[in-house]
Amino acid sequence: MQTLNQSTAKVTRFGRGATILTARTSEGFTLDEIRHTAPAIFAEGAHSSRSERYSYIPTGEVLNGLVKNDFRVVEVRQGGSRDEEKRGFTKHLIRLRHAGSENALIGASQVAPEVVIVNSHDGTSSYQLFEGAFRFICTNGLIFGDISKAIKVPHKGNVVDRVIEGSYEVIENAKSTVEGARQLHAIELNRDEQQVFARAALAYRFEDVNNAPVQAEQVIRARRAADVEPTLWNVFNRAQENLIRGGLSGSTYNEETRQRRHVTTRPVNGIDGNRDLNRALHTLATEFAKLKAA
Repeated sequence: MQTLNQSTAKVTRFGRGATILTARTSEGFTLDEIRHTAPAIFAEGAHSSRSERYSYIPTGEVLNGLVKNDFRVVEVRQGGSRDEEKRGFTKHLIRLRHAGSENALIGASQVAPEVVIVNSHDGTSSYQLFEGAFRFICTNGLIFGDISKAIKVPHKGNVVDRVIEGSYEVIENAKSTVEGARQLHAIELNRDEQQVFARAALAYRFEDVNNAPVQAEQVIRARRAADVEPTLWNVFNRAQENLIRGGLSGSTYNEETRQRRHVTTRPVNGIDGNRDLNRALHTLATEFAKLKAA
């Protein structure tokens, strides 16, 4: 079995069997490398909870078809489970880039269009395909694009061919998505507008924005000089990076003890949480653009 080269791959483990495998280069991973780190993708059958009507198609078979069509796997997330027996079948997310797609320069950073696939072998998810984008300057992956364009493929029929077809469709849609990102970069936000964006983003991440552990200013604080320009694209990316990666310092107030406690925000590593927050922030950015245009 092929082992991972630490100079070209990063592995993050958390929770009950959850794993994130991230490529440090655009060459991506071999199927053996993925199998070693995220075995749920290569489950040899569906979980025992599935009925006979459930058509089991291994994600590994789909990946094999995509790799043969010049797609490269650059990130894999495998979900965890409290049930140890179920961990070999859990939901997984895979990000791929096509060898023939071109990167786009938006502002000061290169952006690569990606296909994001979500599936499981325990019945918790159908095959779902989304538009993604990888921003090299912050090595951060976005789920970016019109939510209504997400493609769902049920576990029946010729799943492999349909997912490959859908992946090409997503990559094609990514061309218009890149143009949408350029439009966001052409819009400037004043300080008050940035604060409104930050508070809305904070509300997506924490249920009670008034008692959130961090301030709105921290959400849109630039981590690098290239992100300082006050464009909607930059503000969106700042919020996405700060909320997804975590590491923001703040405090919470305990009503019972009447004391404040120092906290550091956690990264959003879970598949559903990461996907939903990404998409919520994209919706916020596109709605902001409409308001500015009006």
